[in-house]
Amino acid sequence: MKAYRFGYLLVIVWLIWMFYGFNTYNDGLEESKMFYILGIAALGLIIFPIYFIGVYAFGSFVRKKR
Repeated sequence: MKAYRFGYLLVIVWLIWMFYGFNTYNDGLEESKMFYILGIAALGLIIFPIYFIGVYAFGSFVRKKR
């Protein structure tokens, strides 16, 4: 259960950072910042589902082993 709480906390921090990044982005001055924000968004969309599926699979494996 702690792994899920840790994952939820990471997702919330990631979402807050994403919204903050999109709101503070300046079109003319920081072109590379948008690439960085979009890269982190893409990584989050890939990594977080894998994390939660892995936690679920590990928990199921441990329960079946008992």
